[in-house]
Formats: sequence, C-alpha cells, structure tokens
Amino acid sequence: MSEHLPLAVKDSIMPGKLCAAGPLGEMGSVMAEKLAAFADGGKPVKSKKDKYDDDFDVVWRHTSITTGMNAFSFGKSYFPKGATNISLLQCAYSFGWRAVAAPNFGGWGDSWPCYVFRMLKDASAAPPELCFGSIKDSNLPGKFCFSGPSADGVIDALCGALTKLPKNEDVKNEKDSYDADHDAVARNVNITTGAWSSFFGLKYFPRGDSMSTVLDTLRDEGWQVACCPNFGGMTDSWPTFVLEKRDGPVGEQLFLAVKDDNIPCVVGNDVASAEETRVRTPECFPNSKWA
Repeated sequence: MSEHLPLAVKDSIMPGKLCAAGPLGEMGSVMAEKLAAFADGGKPVKSKKDKYDDDFDVVWRHTSITTGMNAFSFGKSYFPKGATNISLLQCAYSFGWRAVAAPNFGGWGDSWPCYVFRMLKDASAAPPELCFGSIKDSNLPGKFCFSGPSADGVIDALCGALTKLPKNEDVKNEKDSYDADHDAVARNVNITTGAWSSFFGLKYFPRGDSMSTVLDTLRDEGWQVACCPNFGGMTDSWPTFVLEKRDGPVGEQLFLAVKDDNIPCVVGNDVASAEETRVRTPECFPNSKWA
C-alpha cells in the first residue's frame, strides 16, 4: 500500500469531483458514504471516473465540498463547507492517514485545493480530534468559520483574544443564514487588511498582530496546525487551517508573510529561533495570494 494519498478537490466551474490517487481499499466506500451525507443538487454521490480522470485511481462525483460558483447569490463562491471537510478528514484519519501538506494548484481564476495524507506505521492508533477553520475575509464578510466537535470553544477563545486588538473590538461568536455549513463563526474579525487598506491597493494582506494572536490562542487551547489548504476561485481566496488536538504542550509558532517585494514580514514570539532554523522547510504554510 502506498504511504501517501493525495486528494484533489475539482469543484471550480461545477464539476463537483473529489479525486484520489492511491489504493483506498475499504476507505473508498466509507468515504463515499460520508460525502453522500452532505450532497446537494439532487444527484447521489458515486464513485465513477470519466475520460478526464485517467490519472486518478478513484473519483467521487456530485460532491459538495465547497459552496460552488454562487453566481447569483450573496453567498461566497467556492468557500469550503466545514461540515463536509471535517467529515472527510475524520474519515481519512480513522483509517490511519494523517494530513501532512495541502498544496494548491490552479491559474487563470481556477483554484484546486488538495490534501496530502501520509499513512501511520501503526494505522490502528487513535486519531486526534480535528478542527477545520476558514477565513472568509474577501468581499468584506469579516468571518472566521470553524467546524468540529470543539468549534464553539475554539471560537469563544479566539473572540476573547481578538477583541483586545485594534479593529477587532466587536468580534463575537455568531452565525447567520450563510453559515449553516459550519459549527461556529467569529464575526467582525479583521485578520487581513481588507479590501481598502491603502491607496496603493494592498488588499487582504494578513495582519501580523491578528495572525499571531490566532496562532497563540490555538496553541494555548492545545491545537497544532497540521496543514493549510487554500480554497477559492475567480478573484477570491479562502485561507484555511486543519488543526489537530494535542495531549501535550504545543510549541511556539512563527508566522511569515511575503509581501511580494522580497521584504519578509516576520511575526512571532521567538524570531531568534526562527533564524536558527531558516534552512528548514516549514511543516505547513497558509497557501494564499500573500503567502
């Protein structure tokens, strides 16, 4: 059996596919059941390839992993559905797979989020609790959406920490009609510079103080970032975090943001140790327009 399993979400321009490369065995049918529970559009999820899928081993069709195109709605296009993604991740983890990376492919308006899993040596090991969080800050919603058993507690902790930062004083734990796919939502967040940060158009660049606070709060709550898939399409980008609950302490974390002119912005509690490890490849990195 292969030690790695890539999953690619082909949801842009409405294909509704999840493509897997690797022998899935029993997990293939279980994954289909998990995806079917969140299907919409009246078509049942099924494992079926077509002529465009020859380079994958298994393809599930009619899935509903993102919000889709949403051309005639106030909803945001291709925003990840938390309930579907957390169920997908929990299924993979229950069979001994662990998320190790989340590359994003695409171009010319398309975005193809991917998960890369690695098989544990002991596939029977109990999986950690998972949490799935996506930043919905494009087009001014100002939301951080979380899904998972502990989503409410995570959002409460984040709200308490973020309200101490400028322009985050009104952050609160509250969902609306567009958040049915998520368990809890922090509203009125300013995690990026937003749509109109300056005359020069520095849009949606991550705010260092907000990101540092988010990562420190997650660490204090016992969460470790496993990977950072990026969803989106057209002109939108939705940075996302897959988190694993740790029994022991979580170490200090460092956030780096590249501002396109080769001048790095470094935010963290221990920049000196980051300098010592500068030659190492990060275990994960938010894959967005600015990262």
